[in-house]
Amino acid sequence: MTKITQEYLSELMALSIDDTRKLKEEMKDLKESHKQMQKELWGIWNSQEEVWIDLFRRNMKPMMRKRWIEVDNISTRFKSAIKLEDGTMLDWEYDLMWINGKDIVVVEVKNKMRDDYITKFVNKQLPKFKILFPQYKDYNLYGWIWWLIVWEHQEKKAEKAWLFVFTQGKDGTAVLMNKPDFKAKVF
Repeated sequence: MTKITQEYLSELMALSIDDTRKLKEEMKDLKESHKQMQKELWGIWNSQEEVWIDLFRRNMKPMMRKRWIEVDNISTRFKSAIKLEDGTMLDWEYDLMWINGKDIVVVEVKNKMRDDYITKFVNKQLPKFKILFPQYKDYNLYGWIWWLIVWEHQEKKAEKAWLFVFTQGKDGTAVLMNKPDFKAKVF
């Protein structure tokens, strides 16, 4: 049996302090590696999202011409920020905006839709649009959602929120998921 002496306790304390120091250094290295990995993943995600936005933009122009409106102007990845009267900043980024005459279509592009994306788009993004872009306050604003992976309940939820719903078809082109008699809401 080891006799616990002052010398033995001092050795244990020294080891413990040294181990703690090493652990702190390892944690710092791990945090830096994690930050770098997050940066790299964000870069991959961003470039992937750019591909989806471009794919949607190219596929939708002919469909819009056929089914709804002619497109005069297309903007991608546009954002705005304004200072509100109470001093807070309001800012947002939108994936796509299409303009025709007095109609504006704001499109949210996602790889895989989640229920909260629909709610956020309808309750936060669309209402902020005319505040952030006052030059369009008199335009008819429509919301569209496009995603690669869609579940039936999400399609129904988006349609109930008066949004146009698109996904990618088997042949790689955009497919409108709404019923033929669907009427979009002007936001």
